[in-house]
Amino acid sequence: FSGIVDMRLNAVDLGSSVAKLALKATIGVARLEVSLKAVSLCCEMGKVVSRSIAVSNVGNMVAGIDMELSSSSSALFIHPSTLHILPGESRQVEVTFSPTSEETVAERVLHLTLAEVGETYDVLIRGTGTNEKKSFPLACNMPFLHFGGVEIGSTKQLELVLQSLLEGQSLDLEIEVERHQANFQVTDRP
Repeated sequence: FSGIVDMRLNAVDLGSSVAKLALKATIGVARLEVSLKAVSLCCEMGKVVSRSIAVSNVGNMVAGIDMELSSSSSALFIHPSTLHILPGESRQVEVTFSPTSEETVAERVLHLTLAEVGETYDVLIRGTGTNEKKSFPLACNMPFLHFGGVEIGSTKQLELVLQSLLEGQSLDLEIEVERHQANFQVTDRP
């Protein structure tokens, strides 16, 4: 819908228009679904690793999306920086991590902003660079734990599996939550 607001002075002898203001309204809603809330990337120094994030428009109008990292990074990149997605359509955003110095760790928030309404969707991006000379004797089935959507007063458990990479050797581990967060507990299942 469109229209024009005509502004006039409220006087008998001054009936001409002082200013005109164009109006435009679109019926519908642009709403996004993002496949991941967090992305963890890890690779050796001097190498490159990429991961795609699916962004879907589950609304009923075209979604114009501007994307940017929370702050600049020499190791994390996104492509493309803008998208236009039709209703019911899905597109891929590629996140690339390329560490260039010893033990580089980069953590940024990817902001996906709907241009029409300013609504923002956030994805945590974390990249860790490793020195190829080091090898870690432990493997884990999850790069991070994400508890999203836990109601106050309730409990949610996530399980992860740790495995020794040393053949025929077991590892004696001590596992604790950093900074002693009272809301998290570690339990052991043999």
